[in-house]
Amino acid sequence: MKMTYKTAANAILNQAISDGIVTRQPCGVCGSPDAHAHHEDYYKPLEVVWLCPRHHNHRHRELRVGGGPLPELPVTQRAVDKVLENRMRRALERRGYTLVKMRRRDPHTLDHGKYIIVPHDGRTLGIELQSLADVQRWVDEP
Repeated sequence: MKMTYKTAANAILNQAISDGIVTRQPCGVCGSPDAHAHHEDYYKPLEVVWLCPRHHNHRHRELRVGGGPLPELPVTQRAVDKVLENRMRRALERRGYTLVKMRRRDPHTLDHGKYIIVPHDGRTLGIELQSLADVQRWVDEP
C-alpha cells in the first residue's frame, strides 16, 4: 500500500503525540477540549491547528471553496502552561519522580493549583510546591 502525504503526516503527528513532543490542545476558535489536529500543509506534519469537529469541518468547507489559510490564532497562557507541565512531568519521570497536580477546583482551598513531586520508591514523602514555576526551579537545580 502506497502512503500518501496526508497519511504520513498523520502518522508522524500521532507518534509525536505519543512521545510527548506535541500535546493536544483545545479548539483554537471556541476552546472546546474535543479538538482534532488540522494540517494546513502535509509537508509540515508537526505544524497543526487544533479545531473541534465543527470548526474542522468548517475549515475543510472553506478550503474546498478556495479559502486561504486560517488566521494566526493567539496562544493562550493555559496552553503554554500545559506544555511546560508536560515537559516537567517527563523530566521528573526520567529522574524517578512523578509530578502530581492537585485537582481542587475551588481557588479558595489551600491546595488549589499546587504540585507534589513524589519519588517512585514510595518510602519518602513528596515535595509540595506552590506553582509550576516552583516545579521548574526544582527540576532545573543542579
